[in-house]
Amino acid sequence: MIARRAGALAWLLLLGLLIRALLVGYDGMEDIGVYREWGTSTHEHGLARAFQGIYFPVQYLLFALVAALSAKLGGTFVLWLKLLHLAFDCGVMAVLWRAAAEPRKRMYVCLMYWLNPWFLALFALGYCDFQIGFFVLTFLYLFREDGSVKRSLLAGVPLAIAFLMKPQAMGVVLMMAFIGVFLVATRRKAAVALTATMVPAVLLFAAFSLWFATHGRGATSLARTYLHTSSVMPSLTANMLNIWHPICTFLAPDGPIWGMRDDVALWPGISFRRAALVATLVLQFAYAGVAVLRRPGGYALASAITFAALVVPLVMSGAHENHLYLGTLGLVLLAASGSLPRLGFVLFALVSLLATTNLVGHYGLGRNPLSDHALIHAIEQLWSHVAVLAVAAAAMVVTFVLAVAHFFRDAAGDERLCSSRWSRVPVLALVAFLVAVYSTVFIRRESLRALPRLGALTIERNQA
Repeated sequence: MIARRAGALAWLLLLGLLIRALLVGYDGMEDIGVYREWGTSTHEHGLARAFQGIYFPVQYLLFALVAALSAKLGGTFVLWLKLLHLAFDCGVMAVLWRAAAEPRKRMYVCLMYWLNPWFLALFALGYCDFQIGFFVLTFLYLFREDGSVKRSLLAGVPLAIAFLMKPQAMGVVLMMAFIGVFLVATRRKAAVALTATMVPAVLLFAAFSLWFATHGRGATSLARTYLHTSSVMPSLTANMLNIWHPICTFLAPDGPIWGMRDDVALWPGISFRRAALVATLVLQFAYAGVAVLRRPGGYALASAITFAALVVPLVMSGAHENHLYLGTLGLVLLAASGSLPRLGFVLFALVSLLATTNLVGHYGLGRNPLSDHALIHAIEQLWSHVAVLAVAAAAMVVTFVLAVAHFFRDAAGDERLCSSRWSRVPVLALVAFLVAVYSTVFIRRESLRALPRLGALTIERNQA
């Protein structure tokens, strides 16, 4: 039985690797052209001159590495970019494999990650989330809640790299900060261990800031990039199935989903963007408090960061279709470590299905012959109907509410969903927030529909 299971795992690993190897030679989505521009400019003119924000310095340097390999060894930028993705994707799989000590859990990893159409579609389209995913995953694997300062500093190195790559890492660090606030009042030793992980990130951030300051960019230019992240894409949703998606399909059924602005007033003095930000912060802060004060056996950083990585794209405005990568990766890690209950598997399956269909429905499998397959055309055709989008968005909202209930139940140590005030109050607050938002939009639908929409030039101007 053991030999048979080991053989099955080996075949699954080989199959996943073969699929990715075949996908390496295909072009992906249009953003790869932007990656090429950033990488080529950084390679030829240096980071200080090429840096434009949106992503952060380490990611620019990785794109520059790809441009350098293409220039010196031949081959297209896309080929080398996907080879780099493949290396990091294999690294992610290696960490998950190491975290899963039992053959049954390794089977979960193969099916939930290595052969999951969601992660395969992201790879086919050329998204670079595998890179930041590897560093965040490595950090979680190395970190110990009761570990020494030395071990925390070591674990903080991959966290520092991730923090200097993409904005998604900001949600990770913010959740850690909230947990630290509660740990200071309850468990000083654990607070020191958690705080020590941030030291490498502070040092690396300071080093890049000093580099920019000495190369004509200003000492605060990098900090301003982080502060302006939320305004780069001033839309309610950038094709992300989240709580704002139903509003976009309701107010603008004939326009692009990303055309609705998030900087207009939802309530007096409160824009959609500000409401989204406050809701995100409140949910994360509440979870951190419940996890530290109530969760048996410790606050479980992997669960907390997975929660944050799901909340940010599903609640914040301006989220893109690929931003669920870190959250779904976190769910795979929890399954690998035996910390994901049955409901968690169901929620993971629903999120993966909706996210994959949304991704392929908008972009196919990239600018290549794979997108000409009849199945891909069928999904794209299905996704062109507003009613289908509305149903899918509603399904994602319901799934999200159930996920919040699940995570708070786990943090509070409850046996059932919403069985104590620690897990019930946050869920009721979220539902009340959604009802208030959707009711306001319905009442103000005519005035909101009359507002100007975003266009391609607006997006380009905000990304410049």
